[in-house]
Amino acid sequence: MRSPIRHISPAGLVVVISVAAAVAVVVWVLLLVRNEESPVDPPLDPTVSLLATPPPPGTVMATPVLNLLIEPAPEPGSLPDLLRYAPDRLADDTLPLNDIARYADIERWMAAGGVEIPDGPQDPAWEQWERGLETLALPEVLAARANDPLWRATYGFQLTDVNQVLAVGQAPDYVLIMRGDFEPEALHAAWVQSGYQAVRAEDVTIWSLFPGDAVDLSAPASRPALGNLNNIVLLDDGTLIATSRLSRLEDVVRVAQEDAPSLDENPAVAALLAPGAGSESLLTAVIVKGSLLATDASTPTVLAAPSGVVSAGPLPVGTPSPSPIVDLQMPPVELILAGIEAPDSGGTPPVFSVVLSFDAVEDATRAMVSVDRTLQEDRSPVTHRSYRERLRPLQIRVVGTEQGDALLLIRTGLLNGAADWLAILEERDLGFLMWPLELDDE
Repeated sequence: MRSPIRHISPAGLVVVISVAAAVAVVVWVLLLVRNEESPVDPPLDPTVSLLATPPPPGTVMATPVLNLLIEPAPEPGSLPDLLRYAPDRLADDTLPLNDIARYADIERWMAAGGVEIPDGPQDPAWEQWERGLETLALPEVLAARANDPLWRATYGFQLTDVNQVLAVGQAPDYVLIMRGDFEPEALHAAWVQSGYQAVRAEDVTIWSLFPGDAVDLSAPASRPALGNLNNIVLLDDGTLIATSRLSRLEDVVRVAQEDAPSLDENPAVAALLAPGAGSESLLTAVIVKGSLLATDASTPTVLAAPSGVVSAGPLPVGTPSPSPIVDLQMPPVELILAGIEAPDSGGTPPVFSVVLSFDAVEDATRAMVSVDRTLQEDRSPVTHRSYRERLRPLQIRVVGTEQGDALLLIRTGLLNGAADWLAILEERDLGFLMWPLELDDE
């Protein structure tokens, strides 16, 4: 596999300096409106806020930070680690919908909650373990079917054997990448019994129900997984890969052999994985296109007067002109990484993390101000209640990347429990992140 360690080149340092200068100018202008010191030259207190109204005690919000670090090797089984096995389906344009990837670290999530992995439905830990799955961004085919005895008999493993899973794409055209406690002998015996054929491709033995490239459900062995496990390979390092199409699995093998680019090398995805963005700490997450947050072109521009500026009536003679109105309209978002972090043993609400990527640090900074204000002051058009009744704002900051992109990192507490993050995404209760889609952007 490719080494994930990246170094900052001299050219990269020039970009870094340019980006730092840009964020200094933007933040200085924003804070000049409020007559505060710029946090680009950070004060001792790292919790400087851009809120017009101070948040409740203990809230840490809106701290712009430009982090530039050498990226370490990813933690085994983490989201960045598994993305190294995935073909770059963004580059080859085979992801027509918003969904890019879904990730779940079942092992670490259950361990953090003190839940044991059960031996089967008769195990007393089974019910609690199944409830824990409701919080994870699992592919539906695994969540609903992979604990059936027929699944184990057909494929040689079941969901309790899976520690981490990454699903790239949309059903039934997933690339499923799994780490776990797999027994090669049991896997191969089940595949032979189920009618899989050994196919030699890229100097690797792939097991296939249909050596062609059609998603075929005619074989009995294809039905438990709805065709998603029609082609399987167990790599030498124990990673289990499954796809519905043989060509998809051949793509994975080429990535593993370093003959094709991986999804983590895609510039847009690499930006989301930048040091300081928190991808390593997410136990379950989704990566989606920014178009998920796009609204129609009729969405009005949101404008807000700076704090302390009176916009109505003439100003007294000699009064300095007020600063111009700040445009708080959200800029276009390229990609989104959303997920939850490991639960805190102190009993605090689980942390819902959202990372948005932008082409320019000015856009990320403008988005930071917009999100900050909206979360604090507005009501959700979905629930018709204040956003703060569902999400407790914790931190908003801008993170620069080695690639020159800018990220907006938003961390909030889930007041309705950990599983609510999936409901928020499904309901699109993300009005504080929505940006207007212009006609020429379609």
